[in-house]
Formats: sequence, C-alpha cells, structure tokens
Amino acid sequence: MKKTAMKLVALGMVIGIFGTTGAVLATSALTSIQVSLDPMRLHVNGEPLQGHGIDDKSGEFFNGKKHVPTTMIYEGTTYVPVRLAAESFGYQVDWDRNHRVINFQNEKQPPKGIVAGSLESSISHETNEDGSIDFTFVVKNQTEREMTLAFNSGQRFDYVIRNSKGEVVKSYAADKLFIQALGEKVLKQGEEWVMTDKVDTLPKGEYTIEFWITSNEDQAKHKYTFTVK
Repeated sequence: MKKTAMKLVALGMVIGIFGTTGAVLATSALTSIQVSLDPMRLHVNGEPLQGHGIDDKSGEFFNGKKHVPTTMIYEGTTYVPVRLAAESFGYQVDWDRNHRVINFQNEKQPPKGIVAGSLESSISHETNEDGSIDFTFVVKNQTEREMTLAFNSGQRFDYVIRNSKGEVVKSYAADKLFIQALGEKVLKQGEEWVMTDKVDTLPKGEYTIEFWITSNEDQAKHKYTFTVK
C-alpha cells in the first residue's frame, strides 16, 4: 500500500481542498502525517458519483487549482474533501476565512428549529340510530421529537360545522365554559391523541366540519365533509 507524507489541515484534513481561494493556514496548524492514497470509488444511492470536480479519467478531485486525491485513509478513517461530500448531497458549502467556519446550506432543509414531519389530525364520524352523530378526532405526532402542547384554559379542541351554504350550524365552544387554567399535553413521537364529541340530529344535506386543537402552537387544523341522509 502506497504511503505518502502530506501536510494537511488538522480540522478534518480537508478544508484546504475548497476551491480557487483555498484556505490561509498558519504554520502552527500544519503537521506531517502518513496517509494511504489508494484509489477509492464513491457511490451515492448505489450510483457512481460523477461531476462535482471529479476527473473522469484519473478519478481525482479538482480543487480549483490542481487535481488532488479524492480520498485518503488515516488511522483507519477515510477522508474526502468537504465540498465534494457536501455538494454530493445537495448542500452548498461556504468557507468563512475570518472566523474559520464551514457553513453547509440546503434550501430543501427545514429552517432551524423545525423538525421533519408535522402534527397531523384526522376526522371520522358514525351516525347513531337516533340520528345523532359521533365524531372522532385524532391528532398524531408525526415529527421526530416529543411535543409538548401548551393550553391557556381547560379547552383542548374546537370545531365548527357549516352547511352547504357555508353557514355555521354548530360551534363546539359556543355553549360551553372552560376552566381558566394553564395546561399541557405531551405527545411522544408517533403517539395519537383521540378526542370525541356527539352532535345532535342535523337536517339532511352536505356539511363540512373544521376541527383544530386550541394549543398555543401547532393548531393541526383539519376539514372533513360528510352527508346526513
């Protein structure tokens, strides 16, 4: 196995392979180490990685100034250029020379603080023999983190029912009083929260019910259309 002594950056050993500007390195940040430069092919989702500065013939990476090894192995760990790895997965890479910060940006990623998934809700109903309707509201935590929903009163949900003309024929909270006390509901990842309510007989026709939870965040609104025959 061929071993080559190279002067590399201690931070990931790859910052210097950035582009035409490169990185200005202090002498104290350089050290001489032995690495393996045996060629290695890179695949993304099972497909050979092409472009991104990789030379089709040599397989080396063009850093804006010259061709350098695409990979290197040091102490059992494989290293690749930061820009090559990041751009392969759709990230833009910026080098802040003054603060020595590498910034990865992907416009498809959610903003900081937002977790993949959402708080989702669904509605179903069942008509009873006396004509009343039982509604079931399900709120599910589809995010990748535990969620704590905060409430300003004893009310946990609300809904309105409109007829085909858009007129409100039923409002859940209109005739109710709720205790004025702070509260919360904790939903673990993938956990469902089931709520129910019964509505008296409605005239025949098409209706739309809109449901939402009354927390201070993540309202989880949902509309559902049903028919009374």
